[in-house]
Amino acid sequence: MTMTADTTRTPRRAARPSPRPGRIARKALDAPGDHPLASVALGLGLWAGAILAFGYPGLIVPALILAAAILVTLIRITLG
Repeated sequence: MTMTADTTRTPRRAARPSPRPGRIARKALDAPGDHPLASVALGLGLWAGAILAFGYPGLIVPALILAAAILVTLIRITLG
């Protein structure tokens, strides 16, 4: 019996590779009915595009609009 090092081992991956965004988008578009995750992803993508295109105003203006929309929604819920 000889003692030799096993040099043929393959390294293990620490985690699964992340899925490609194109595949996720295709699944969201092919899904039956409205897919809420696709709507959220689209909104965040548009917001990121506004930040890239307009800088700081692209970050602040949509946040202010969303804050106003949430305030109006809370007032409407309160009033019935």
